[in-house]
Amino acid sequence: MGRLDDIAMLRWVRRLPPLPWRLCLAALAARFLLQDAALAVVPAGLSPWLACLDELLFSYAALLLGTWVLVDVPTSLALWRQPPRILRDLSLLLIGTAITVVIVQQQVRINLVSLVTASAVLTAVIGLAAQETLKDLFAGITLQLDPPFKLGDWIALGEVRGVVTGFTLMNTELSNLDGSKVVLPNSFVAEEQLRRFRAEDPLGVHFSIGLDYSFPPAQAQQMLLKVLHNNPWVLSDPPPRVWIDTFAESAITYEILAYKAGSAQFAMRDFRSALLLDIWYALRRHGQSIPFPVRQLKAPHSSTSLHADGDGQALTQRLRALERNPLFAALDQNQLQLLAGLTSTQVYAPGEAVVVEGVLDDDLYQVISGSLEVTMTQPQSGQELLVSSLSRGDLFGEMSLLLDSPRSATVRAVDEVVLLQVQRRHLAPILEADPLLYEQFAKIVQERRQELASVVNDSNDQPNTDVIRKMKDLFAALLGSG
Repeated sequence: MGRLDDIAMLRWVRRLPPLPWRLCLAALAARFLLQDAALAVVPAGLSPWLACLDELLFSYAALLLGTWVLVDVPTSLALWRQPPRILRDLSLLLIGTAITVVIVQQQVRINLVSLVTASAVLTAVIGLAAQETLKDLFAGITLQLDPPFKLGDWIALGEVRGVVTGFTLMNTELSNLDGSKVVLPNSFVAEEQLRRFRAEDPLGVHFSIGLDYSFPPAQAQQMLLKVLHNNPWVLSDPPPRVWIDTFAESAITYEILAYKAGSAQFAMRDFRSALLLDIWYALRRHGQSIPFPVRQLKAPHSSTSLHADGDGQALTQRLRALERNPLFAALDQNQLQLLAGLTSTQVYAPGEAVVVEGVLDDDLYQVISGSLEVTMTQPQSGQELLVSSLSRGDLFGEMSLLLDSPRSATVRAVDEVVLLQVQRRHLAPILEADPLLYEQFAKIVQERRQELASVVNDSNDQPNTDVIRKMKDLFAALLGSG
């Protein structure tokens, strides 16, 4: 128990602000050295000045010590609200000036106020010399009385931008993106137009991107919105937005607006970079690219994925992957070759969501290269729980492919991944030609559902006949609509 008390006391002491011990030691040393006995041996003309120095040091030390006891310590312990720093500094300056005037007049018989006001020339010189200083001073007071920002905020003033790390009586200090410190006069800060981001406010990123005229605008908007919703940083409130901006000379320009929580030194650049990375990979999966403002003399080659699916090497790669897939173990070589010709390979960026929990789609994926992580949302807390990891040869999405079930988990790429994508329409003609495959697929689906039930503590066992009937109805509807 005594050790816990010692730890609590140590934490309490660490919360205390630093004591102004240097000035206090200097004042005690001066008081010890400049005693009456010591002053008796110095010249008579110097004695009043030494006594004045002693009194000034002692008074300044007492002023700072009193401020530490009455202001700094209580505010650091949250006993009451901390006063604005600039008002605190200004009060110390005014009190210190008054102490200086009184002590100099008492010790050396010089009236500093009369000396300054009696000389019109000296007053004018001081006023002109202190013109910029006074502007910074009064600007600092104005900024503190009606503060447009606080420590830790990210601000932009014209071409200058950074995180506010200091705010004194005369200057505002920023930390720049390159790590350098920028010191701005308060008069400049008060006059410039200011942009501010606070850590507790949503950070918005707004940029434009041009896409090819061959990409239908409705599909382009849908793709961009899907990319935004799948990014883990993008907030749903405020929601992301995508607008068609202009029909430019070589592209259709889209405006994109998205928000993330919090702002830090590199938050805006990191956020924008992550969105652009996801958009690039999504465009390649849709066979699209960012057009260049050049005149083409031949028709552009359209591709449905990052890899040329018509190439023999890519076809062989997909065939080898399907042969290792346990879901298609019942297919013969001809069926596998047919399916390999219909499927495609897709590439996803690091951090990009391949599937999102609760979303309804019909794609099955098999990992060709790279790694992914599987997360599920806990119903009670709403937090994402890491369930498992996927690597080369693993597959996911068979429940959505065969039973039209919503995604039971979110699967996100850890690094750049290449995936074999099998859609329901790819599998439909094979099942139509060989209905006996329904039973094999139903058995595998049951096994995967039992594995999932053991993870989420669910005992929902559906009979095998119900699974087969649901698959037949699903694929019959697909073949009928086709």
